[in-house]
Amino acid sequence: AGWTPEIAPVTGNATYTATYTQRVNAYTVTWVNEDGTTLETDENVPYGTTPSYDGATPVKQGDAQYSYDFAGWTPEIAPVTGNATYTATYTQRVNLYTVTWVNEDGATLETDENVPYGTTPSYDGATPVKQGNAQYSYDFAGWTPEIVAVTGNATYTATYTQRVNLYTVTWVNEDGTTLETDENVPYGATPSYDGATPVKQGDAQYSYDFAGWTPEIAPVTGNATYTATYTQRVNAYTVTWVNEDGTTLETDENVPYGTTPSYDGATPVKQGNAQYSYDFAGWTPEIVAVTGNATYTATYTQRVNLYTVTYLNGVGENGGKVLLSETVPYGTQTPQVEAPRRSGYLFAGWAPEVAEMVTENVTYIAQWKPAPSDPTPSEPTPPEPDPEPAVPEDPGLELGEDGTPLHGIPGDPAAPPRTGDEMHTALWALLALGALAGIFVLLAGRKRRTAKR
Repeated sequence: AGWTPEIAPVTGNATYTATYTQRVNAYTVTWVNEDGTTLETDENVPYGTTPSYDGATPVKQGDAQYSYDFAGWTPEIAPVTGNATYTATYTQRVNLYTVTWVNEDGATLETDENVPYGTTPSYDGATPVKQGNAQYSYDFAGWTPEIVAVTGNATYTATYTQRVNLYTVTWVNEDGTTLETDENVPYGATPSYDGATPVKQGDAQYSYDFAGWTPEIAPVTGNATYTATYTQRVNAYTVTWVNEDGTTLETDENVPYGTTPSYDGATPVKQGNAQYSYDFAGWTPEIVAVTGNATYTATYTQRVNLYTVTYLNGVGENGGKVLLSETVPYGTQTPQVEAPRRSGYLFAGWAPEVAEMVTENVTYIAQWKPAPSDPTPSEPTPPEPDPEPAVPEDPGLELGEDGTPLHGIPGDPAAPPRTGDEMHTALWALLALGALAGIFVLLAGRKRRTAKR
C-alpha cells in the first residue's frame, strides 16, 4: 500500500517501512441434496460469516412404505473457514393407511385408520352376519380379498357360505351358487344331482377340477345341502426380466403362484458415456410373490465419471517429473499449475493445449525453448558488424583505433618508413577479425534452427 513515513527529499539517514491493506478471504459454500445433487452454490462468502441456505426446502422422494421430512444439514452449519459442502438430511417415517371392513352389501363394519405400512390388519368387531331367507342360511366364511400386510389403503369384504333349509336338498357350487334344488325329497330317499357338471371359476392363484360333492350323499334325514368340491391346481406364470432399453435378459416360465421369482442371469449392464457410468440398482417394480405374468425392468444409478489430470515438467524420459496429478469429475474446470522453470530454457506452453474443462484422462507436458545466451569470458559474444568504414584509397595508410594515421601521411618526409613486420601484423589482424565474424554467423544460425524446433 505504500511507505511510511511519506517519502520526502533526503535530509539525513532515513528508513521507510512498507505498509499493507488487509482483505478478508472469501470461500465457496455448496449445498447438496442427499443424492449429491447441487441445490445452491454460495460463492465469495467472507471468512467468519455463517452461511445460510436460501433455496426451496430440499425434498427426498418417498415410496409406498416411507415418506421423508427435511431434517437439516450435515455437517452442522458453522462460520466459514474454507470452502464447505453441506448435505441435506432427512427423517424417515413409515406411511400410514386406512383399512376398511365392509359387509357383503357394502355396509361399513369397521374402519382402521393410521395402519403402518407392512402391518397385517385384523378385524376387531362382532362377527359379520348375512340375513337368511326361507331357503338359505349363511355362515361367515372370512374376507375377500385375502388379508395381507398393508401396502396402501385397502377394503376387505365379508364372505359367506350358503346352506339349504330342512327337507330340501340343495346342490350348490363351492361359492354358494345353487346348482340344483330338489324340493320335497322324502325322508330316506337318496338324492341325486341331475345338472351339468359343476365348475368353479379359478383365480390368479388356482384352477379347479370338479371332484364330487360334500358331504357324502346319504339318505335324506332333513333339509340338506350338497356342495360341489374341487381339486385345486396352483397356476403357473411367466416372469420376464428386461433391461432398461426393453431387451429381454431372461424368461422364467411355469413359475408357481406365490413363488418369489429370482433373476439368475449375468448382472445387467447399461452402456455409459464419457460423462456418466451406470451401476445396476435393482428391479422395478419391487420383486414380489407371483400373482400373474410379470415383467421386471433393470434400473440403474448414475454416477459422474472421474478423470485424472497430470502435468509433467517435460524433462527426461516419459515426460519427466509430475508437477500435479489430480482426479476430478467430468465437466470440472481443468486444474491449473504455475508455469515450471528450467535453467537455460524458457517455458513455451503445454502439449497438448490445456482444455477448459475435464472430459477424459489427460497428461500435459511442458514445452521448452532455449533461453538467449549471455556473453561470458569463456565464450565472447561477437559484436554486431559495424557499417562498412570508409577505407582510404591509399593502401599504404595504416590507421589507429581512433582513425588517425599511425605513421603519418604517405610521401611525408617525416613519416617513418614501413617495415615488412608491420605489414604482416596488419594482415593477421584482418584474418582474425574475419574468422571471428564467421563464428558469430554460424552460432546465430544454429540458435535460430534450435528455436524453430
